[in-house]
Amino acid sequence: MSFRIAPFLLVILSLSFSSLTLANKDNLDAETAYGPAIAVNSYEVLRKGKKIGTHTISFYNDGDTLKVLAETNMKVKVLFITAFKYKYISEETWQNGELLNVKTSVNDNGKKFSTFVTRSGDDFLINTNDQETNISNNCMTTNHWNKTVVNYDALLNTVTGDVMPVKIDADTNDENRFLVRGDLNIDTFYNDRGDWLGMEFEHPKGGKIEFRCLDCNNTPKVNPPRVTAALLTKS
Repeated sequence: MSFRIAPFLLVILSLSFSSLTLANKDNLDAETAYGPAIAVNSYEVLRKGKKIGTHTISFYNDGDTLKVLAETNMKVKVLFITAFKYKYISEETWQNGELLNVKTSVNDNGKKFSTFVTRSGDDFLINTNDQETNISNNCMTTNHWNKTVVNYDALLNTVTGDVMPVKIDADTNDENRFLVRGDLNIDTFYNDRGDWLGMEFEHPKGGKIEFRCLDCNNTPKVNPPRVTAALLTKS
């Protein structure tokens, strides 16, 4: 489609005005399983300054684990006709500062696919629709919510299962801005407390995409270890 931003958003993460029913259903499912969220960060998503959807990150205590549910919903209309719908849901499970697993599902305008990442000893096994990949050591995902991501030189794409080498530097002119360059190219923002304030990037077909904070100062503290691209091995 001419407005096709979804593949790029899949990498960026882990949107819709009229998809609130779907979003509420997923939140209710999580609350049924884990109880009420202990915190929620919310964002609006814009293209060329126009709001096109929403992004939320919800945190749940489940016994001695932390569940993090990242959700993006988007619906694009052209002349009152729905031209494109997109939904992304990714659930991370953390325990004692370690990532145990990540479950991601995507509905990209009717095309559905999923990724499951699970810890196996000191490694991770990544299952996508058509392949398996092993990653040695721990990893940080592209769901962005944890500021320790800026210390990494490899990021796990929660949708494709790929590990993306990157270089992340602080912007000397903006203390909240970090420049991510490499297989992923975005400017991402964090405050001193560690809350993710959003991100921005140029879409390949033109126009700036922005994830802009609405209420995002609620992030629990989690300190995962570091992963490097050199630890990646294919099975």
